[in-house]
Amino acid sequence: TFDVGDEVELSIDNRSGLVSVRGEETRQVRVEVVARLWAESEGEADDQAELIERGIRQEGNRVTIRAPVLVRPGLLILFGRGPRIDYQVTTPRATKAHVTSRSGRVEVESLAGPLELDVRSGRAAVREIGGNAQIVSRSGGVQVESIAGSLLLDSRSGSVRVSRCGGDVTIQSRSGSLQVEDVGRKLNIEN
Repeated sequence: TFDVGDEVELSIDNRSGLVSVRGEETRQVRVEVVARLWAESEGEADDQAELIERGIRQEGNRVTIRAPVLVRPGLLILFGRGPRIDYQVTTPRATKAHVTSRSGRVEVESLAGPLELDVRSGRAAVREIGGNAQIVSRSGGVQVESIAGSLLLDSRSGSVRVSRCGGDVTIQSRSGSLQVEDVGRKLNIEN
């Protein structure tokens, strides 16, 4: 838990696992971590846990969460059974967030914004952002609800659902279904 005040800059970079960010009426950033690790010994597991903890830092009102590289040798990686780190973050509503996820679901809700989201593989759900949102999704469905500002969304593969956006909406969708409702200003779609 970090005391940060009313406004926060949050940066998250995860390799594999869930990233959940929720804004609340608080002056703290709280990070809960669930890690599934592969280790030969208790000491090796403790070392990996320490690397995860060292990847979570605060500098003033900026909180950075960066997942370490944790490699499990052998065939387990080929079958999707490598290390996985889930981050569940609660933060003040007045948060500017940048989230990168290489593999895993991403959920972001109730932030003032702006929001930048880069999801390489996994579903993304974004709700109740008070500013602008920019979302890049390379593989996986995207659901966006209630963006007060403008939305720029680039989806390479996966279904896209967008509703209740107050500003301009620009969507590039290369593969997958597309549903858009209730746009407050201009709508530009390239499909």
